[in-house]
Amino acid sequence: MNYKIFLLVSVFVGGLLLHSCSDDELQQINPNKITTEVFWETQADCELGINAIYNAFKDRNLMALRVESQRSDMAHKYQNDAENSYYLKTYNNSKSDIQNKWASLYTGVFRANQALIGLNKFKELNPDVNEEMWNNWRGQALFFRGLFYFYLHSSFNNGEVVIRDTIPEVIADFQIPVSSSKDVFNFFMTDLKAAYTEGILPNTWSKGNEGRITRGAVAAVIGQAYLYQENYDSAKVYLGDVINNTAYAYALTDDLKENVSSTNELNSEAILEIVYSENLKPEETANSGDGVSSKYGDDVSPIETQWGQAAMYPAYWLQMAYKEDPMDVNDPRNLTPQIDIVSGDPVLDENGEVIMELRRYNQRASAYIAFVDDEATQYYLARTCLAWNFNNKSTAAFKMMSNCNEYSYIDANRSNSENYKSGVNYRVLRLADIFLMYAETLIEGGSNESGVTEALSYINKVRYRSALQLLGPSTGEFASSTFDEETYDAQKVMDQLMYVERPLEISILGHASRHMDLRRWGIYEERFQELSQLRYSFGSYPEEIWSDNTDGTRKFLYPKAEDAPYDPITKKNYIRWGSILYYDSYFDNAVGWDGKPAGDDKFDIEYQASAANYIESQHAYWPIPLVEETSNPNIYNK
Repeated sequence: MNYKIFLLVSVFVGGLLLHSCSDDELQQINPNKITTEVFWETQADCELGINAIYNAFKDRNLMALRVESQRSDMAHKYQNDAENSYYLKTYNNSKSDIQNKWASLYTGVFRANQALIGLNKFKELNPDVNEEMWNNWRGQALFFRGLFYFYLHSSFNNGEVVIRDTIPEVIADFQIPVSSSKDVFNFFMTDLKAAYTEGILPNTWSKGNEGRITRGAVAAVIGQAYLYQENYDSAKVYLGDVINNTAYAYALTDDLKENVSSTNELNSEAILEIVYSENLKPEETANSGDGVSSKYGDDVSPIETQWGQAAMYPAYWLQMAYKEDPMDVNDPRNLTPQIDIVSGDPVLDENGEVIMELRRYNQRASAYIAFVDDEATQYYLARTCLAWNFNNKSTAAFKMMSNCNEYSYIDANRSNSENYKSGVNYRVLRLADIFLMYAETLIEGGSNESGVTEALSYINKVRYRSALQLLGPSTGEFASSTFDEETYDAQKVMDQLMYVERPLEISILGHASRHMDLRRWGIYEERFQELSQLRYSFGSYPEEIWSDNTDGTRKFLYPKAEDAPYDPITKKNYIRWGSILYYDSYFDNAVGWDGKPAGDDKFDIEYQASAANYIESQHAYWPIPLVEETSNPNIYNK
């Protein structure tokens, strides 16, 4: 069955498995018994039940992209998020986002438990069932229960959460205490290793079933879980299996853009991916509970949001990190046509040939982030400076999980409601992530010098894909590339992973990847302190015109409208005021046309409140939701 088709089917079965009954029905039969005593009798039942787990996995509350990004150092709202409790670190366990994530994960656990119990019943009724098919079903259910508990363990209450391996039927079944972090880890690792067992899950699925769980995906999650425990030897074994097992057929894509758009989804780099479809159920609204399509654009896009502005924008430091990451200036992939700022057309030489120049931003930056002055790539199939009103310190937007590569910002064929829907898949784990995690295991978090050379080779595989300058001394693998020729020790490689490679390559995707990384590395508090000390300036597009004065000051003049980008639709020129981010030195010794110094309105800071309010014991993990504490009086009675 095609994966995008069975997502739609799972919408139905999700409702069946969480059956809602009238008062009369409730007096006649326990609804949980419907699933175990009446359902799970046919092959079709089993397929529907497994698909329902996949449907739980795609719930937007599970990844909680917006709040996980805002609680870390990756994102904040327009003009620095003055009212967001996750950014400010002032939230508590009454927040609905925390409750929704908890409920979403336990919904997945519930459906996986139903499947595991139901599959055993099916095998009893059908002893001649195809063993490979049954193992595949069971392997998927085991994997997902293990995955959901891995996420619960790494997200909530220092890893101490409630273990549920049966279907609750009476009140007492719901009111059980949390287990120790060690017991929860052992519980989900048992499930994952059972799913990893040879012959349980295929290395690859047949055409039409791409997107289902493979043995390689299980190995990747096990390796990640061990890395989170700083068990580098075990992590290396499973991450190495993902990399070296040719049966999995994983390979980096040539174009990073394929990992943030609908183009070539479920590609060779995809390991764990949540599949969405905008076309499968076109009558579905953006806020439909069916959830065949996603609505992540509301989190990341200023164009797709239903509330007038995106919920979050890239943090200032992140924007600057993308801008400053050096590209390989000798790589022809970094050449792009020179663009006339006003018309947007390529500039020609005297022979009528297009003049080529180096890109303003590297390919990784352009694939992930919309910058107003990036003329080498488009945003919503248009010049970035015209696609959205970049003004007044709105300097960038995330591209991933939006429709920016799918539709024009002005599309007469799409209704307003459709603009909030997306069929772009959510990339949870891909090979580039595995390479970077594996590099970390080789240097053992910065303590093993013997792993430096090999670690750099895996980092450079990721960097080469985006035509970036490579790290360390020149090597034969990428002999034609430019290297920085610097000497790296284990800690310097670790710093590169922590502050450049992982935040810039993985960015806001994965499951709370940046938050998990900052916490396990033990740098959360110092990170906020460092970031709170930086000051930023805001220039315009076209850029200000500068001249030096005899008194040592630097005079700037604002750009003129006739020199600004021209929009052929509105027939107007648009200066994008305060739309380009710089460090504060941009306006050092600067005076305007009137000779007066540039004012403080040209500067901004971020993460001051985070630095002041972050407390490891309160913010390293989500608290158990208030509603769970209220409904389960035994929850802390270990």
